[in-house]
Amino acid sequence: MRRTEPWLAAALDPALAVPLATPVLLVLAGLVARPDVERTVVDCLVLMSVVVALQLFSGSSGVISVCHVAFVQLGAYVSALSAMPEQRREVMLPDLPSGLAHVRVGLFWSYLLAALAAAVLALVAGPLLMRLSGLQSAIATFALLLATQTVIENWSAVTGGPGALIGVGTSTTPVLAGGLVVVAVLVTHAFARSRYGLRLRATREDEVAARAAGIDVERLRLLAFVVSAALAGAAGALYGHRLGTLNPDDFGLRLTFFLLAMLIVGGLRSLTGAVVGCVVVTALGQALLAVENGVRWGPVGLQGPPGLRELGLAALLVVILLVRPAGLVGGRVRE
Repeated sequence: MRRTEPWLAAALDPALAVPLATPVLLVLAGLVARPDVERTVVDCLVLMSVVVALQLFSGSSGVISVCHVAFVQLGAYVSALSAMPEQRREVMLPDLPSGLAHVRVGLFWSYLLAALAAAVLALVAGPLLMRLSGLQSAIATFALLLATQTVIENWSAVTGGPGALIGVGTSTTPVLAGGLVVVAVLVTHAFARSRYGLRLRATREDEVAARAAGIDVERLRLLAFVVSAALAGAAGALYGHRLGTLNPDDFGLRLTFFLLAMLIVGGLRSLTGAVVGCVVVTALGQALLAVENGVRWGPVGLQGPPGLRELGLAALLVVILLVRPAGLVGGRVRE
């Protein structure tokens, strides 16, 4: 009987059934849906890539990262600037340094540049951040988020400053967004099965014992942090080319809240939970947003208060933390 190759065994792992089937089904739905529904599907898929990337780091290490939106924002701007036609760039960014004014690459290469830029940022900031845990880590990663956003908002010559950077283009399709989810899922699953993932989870369970066993906690965390940042940066590139116009407000605390809500609702320690959480939070968010904007069923109308979506998701998050702290899928699927 022939021996199954390790990579094939990993790809056929039953634990990947839901994480891989979900984006495929969403892509098929997006291809036949109305334009507004298609945009929602693309948004869900792009954010799913970020949440899967976040699960790769936080789920394995137990360290909550609040800075992944910084990688998303950096990736969006790097991809937008590197892929923008020179004539449009001259109009939108007349003060752009000459070394950047004439650099243009194709869309695919702009995605890779976005991933590389995010990975470099994580590699530079990571050695200090990876020494921290718990509340200290959350505060430090939040500081990185604020620092990145401050630089982008004030570097007007390169990013357009606090105003909107228009003319980015809307090239992200359901197929592209779904493809990135598949890549993120496979990378995350491969990392979890590797010796690095196993050792990193050991540090999550008992950091002191892991250090005593000779595990380099900071180096393992940094590796996961950089890989996770690269995936988030690539997702940011797709997100920017979905929006078509980049505004710093699109990458603020609201997006951070949505990403963390998706991960916690589904299950921090489960790859399947990350995917399920995205679908649940997106569906509930869209339903609450529809009520907030006003819906009618025949003679009956319903209009919710402003901010109903955020309030509803916050309530769901609190309920999950109280009733099922491991998330909807936590504990049901092996890591």
